[in-house]
Amino acid sequence: MARPILRLNMAHVTIPAPTEPEPKAPAPKATKAPRKAKPVEGPRPPWGIDFFAQVQWIGERPAVLCGPVRPLALGLGQALLERVEDSQHSYLRGCLRRYTGSLPYLDALLAEGAMRHDLNGLPVEPVSDEHRERARVQEEATPDWVKARRPQQPLTTEPREVTA
Repeated sequence: MARPILRLNMAHVTIPAPTEPEPKAPAPKATKAPRKAKPVEGPRPPWGIDFFAQVQWIGERPAVLCGPVRPLALGLGQALLERVEDSQHSYLRGCLRRYTGSLPYLDALLAEGAMRHDLNGLPVEPVSDEHRERARVQEEATPDWVKARRPQQPLTTEPREVTA
């Protein structure tokens, strides 16, 4: 059975001619308020960097991360992860990446007779020639403007209080 066809009588409807749309005024650009640096209480380490200032340690901060920058023992990252809450693991990994990629750390790897240090800050093994060569290549790849900002004195990572 065929369906009936519905026909509409559109004779009385008029369709207006198309017109050009009115140009819209450009929306104002949203500007962000400049970020203000939070003041830091206490003395700052030379070069103004403390890679581990915001890390919330379980217990005391490991001694190897206090004082002058020293090459870390291989596999020390896992031991450091055990000293922070689970929620801090990815943050600590980022801190370790920035710390071990910094020019002062590369300088510490390249120093004559450089030794790797354990959690207590005690030397455990010499830096291998392979790691020393890798640090030299990474240091040479660093742009000159970054090298010009290299501190004249060794970088230290003394713990300091951070106000939120």
